[in-house]
Amino acid sequence: AACTLVTIERPASDRRATQRLNTAITGVAEQLGNTLAVCRASYVHPAVVSAWLDESLARRWDQGPKRPARGLLAEERKLLALLRSAERAERRKRAAA
Repeated sequence: AACTLVTIERPASDRRATQRLNTAITGVAEQLGNTLAVCRASYVHPAVVSAWLDESLARRWDQGPKRPARGLLAEERKLLALLRSAERAERRKRAAA
């Protein structure tokens, strides 16, 4: 989903953004043999969706990981870096609360 979403520009309209997001996730769901709901709930990390919706996915994707993870494809390393970044942000948010 992240590989697809990074190539899709977020439309200005929230309605259109939801439609494009659902289209991208439906493509992933079809590959996995699941429904959109199951795929979004179980296979697409919320940080990917959030980053696309706030238009930071492409920038963060291009930054990639600071340290390479051995044995992973470039896209997998980028996703891992994105998820680790989201996890650090969530920890900082909880610590500040």
